[in-house]
Amino acid sequence: MDTTTTQGSNPENEENSGDASTRYEVVTNDEGEYSIWMVDLPRPSGWQSAGVTGLKAECLEFISTAWTDMTPRSVRERRRTQ
Repeated sequence: MDTTTTQGSNPENEENSGDASTRYEVVTNDEGEYSIWMVDLPRPSGWQSAGVTGLKAECLEFISTAWTDMTPRSVRERRRTQ
C-alpha cells in the first residue's frame, strides 16, 4: 500500500498499530495488491475487502499465501501482450 497518500490512518503506522486484539481486514486494490486495514476505519479509496478478517498475524498469513506474485496487474497484462 502506498502510505504517502494515506499515512494519517494507515494501520501500519506505529501510532495506529492497535493492540493484540485489534481486528483487521485484508484489502485489495485494482492492481491486485494486498494490504491490511483496521476494521474500525473506513477503507481508503481504491481498496476493497478481500473477505478475510482477523487478528493482524492471521491477515498477514492469508496475504503471504494469496499474494504470490507482487507484480502489479497492469504490468503483468502489459507483459502478456508484448
